[in-house]
Amino acid sequence: MGLFSSNDVDSGTRLLLKTLAKETDLASFRTIADIGCGVGTIGLALKANNPEARVIMRDRDALACAYTRWNGEMNGIEPDVVEQELFMTGLEENSLDLLVTNIPAKAGDEVIEDFFLRAPNYLTEKGLIALVIVSPLREEAERLMEEHEAEILYREHTKMHSVYHFRRTDSRGKDEGLTPYIRHRGDFELEGREYEADTVYNVPDFDLVGWKHQLGAKLLKPHSKSGTWCFWNPGQGHLPLWFSSKCRPGADRIILSGRDILQCRITEHNLKQSGFEGELLPLSQPGISSLQESLEEDSLDLLVVDQNDSIPRKDWWTPLKETGLSLLKKGGLLVLYGKSSDLHQFMKGGNRGFTPLGDDRYKGNRALVLRKN
Repeated sequence: MGLFSSNDVDSGTRLLLKTLAKETDLASFRTIADIGCGVGTIGLALKANNPEARVIMRDRDALACAYTRWNGEMNGIEPDVVEQELFMTGLEENSLDLLVTNIPAKAGDEVIEDFFLRAPNYLTEKGLIALVIVSPLREEAERLMEEHEAEILYREHTKMHSVYHFRRTDSRGKDEGLTPYIRHRGDFELEGREYEADTVYNVPDFDLVGWKHQLGAKLLKPHSKSGTWCFWNPGQGHLPLWFSSKCRPGADRIILSGRDILQCRITEHNLKQSGFEGELLPLSQPGISSLQESLEEDSLDLLVVDQNDSIPRKDWWTPLKETGLSLLKKGGLLVLYGKSSDLHQFMKGGNRGFTPLGDDRYKGNRALVLRKN
């Protein structure tokens, strides 16, 4: 899984930057936040135009943050802060002269509504919000701005996008952490075990457990592990919840990792809700090989990988094998599930250092269980 608009600057971003240059005095902004910065196009352009401004750039994807830093370095631009975080979590109120964002349509209705409610809280007295949205969200955006009594200073529409510059002088709502992201609480079942979980927008398997998770659970069912577990791309938390309820005594430490901080946060939330009493360590990383920099060698008893973030024409399987061999204890389990075509690439290069214990496929999905020799 690559990053949005990684081959070129998308037309919505171009439109937003054009309107800022045309309709605002960019040099007057002393504090700027680019929320959902992606590869850094908007925030880096604003920093290049106004080097004296303090520019904060954030994204929930660790790889996006890594590319933002890289693109800044490559262009001789140094943003003041690049951080992996959810949309507005932890921003300081009344601190921003300009908040810019390209809101994705897939963010979810509650997340979008929360933005229009609370984003003005973070502005200085004359602060401005400048956003671009895809055209299907135009009607809803204008309804929300009217509902929350925003003052629209400028708007521009194209066939594909709409840009708005607006502000509001009063504060409304409060930071409720994961609450705007939570879609619903549901009852789920895996391999005969029932459990409850809160699920979030913009992460798969919010209403049903997908086939690949079912395959992973099927192959894990004969096994039991204690000690330290690590889940890469934990999703809504289905596999961690199921396996932690199955194993006794189970893990005393669970590491939740992957590019997406929202997956790590919702899984941590669900494990706490389930009564898990061990240590939980959210550890977002731009790639699985980065775990070797954060964890000790031979420290894991179980490494479970949902291989859903492959980048086309990039070798992901070698770093994964190296990470498993480095971090797993002797006898530790590597559990891998995803598309059959992806896992074929993993097995194609051989499994030196591992003994295969299980392999199953269904409806284009595949799961593997291997033991470190």
